[in-house]
Amino acid sequence: AKHLRRKLDSKWRTSRLTVEHQIYRNQCVILNKLLRESRVAYYFDKLNACGRDTKGIYRLRKHLLGESDKCSPIR
Repeated sequence: AKHLRRKLDSKWRTSRLTVEHQIYRNQCVILNKLLRESRVAYYFDKLNACGRDTKGIYRLRKHLLGESDKCSPIR
């Protein structure tokens, strides 16, 4: 899907046709949907693997939210 998107982008940039741009944008939508579904499935599996392990669930939550394990110093 990524390869096709790059190919369509190149084709559109050389032709500059509106039709080619629309085809490229449709492929972008399809690719974004695939990537989103893949991420959801991956993290759903990770969450299920944690089971009832609260520590693992909180570790996964921190990773998803981008939180650091280190305490920030108070100034």
